[in-house]
Amino acid sequence: MRVKQRIQRRLSFWEGMNIRGETMNASPRHRWSSSPDLRKSGKIGWILMWLLGVPIPVLIVLFLIRGCT
Repeated sequence: MRVKQRIQRRLSFWEGMNIRGETMNASPRHRWSSSPDLRKSGKIGWILMWLLGVPIPVLIVLFLIRGCT
């Protein structure tokens, strides 16, 4: 009887997963688009400019100019 319970417990762990072991939820747990606060504050734009190679001093100048308006 205990063996059957162990097997059922192990199988219940795999119920909601696909072949790769990923959960089969309609939406992933962590997505950039699910964070409206991050998009509204404009942080993604600054990070994107930095990742594209805009030098940090230029970003600081742009931040200061933008803050003065």
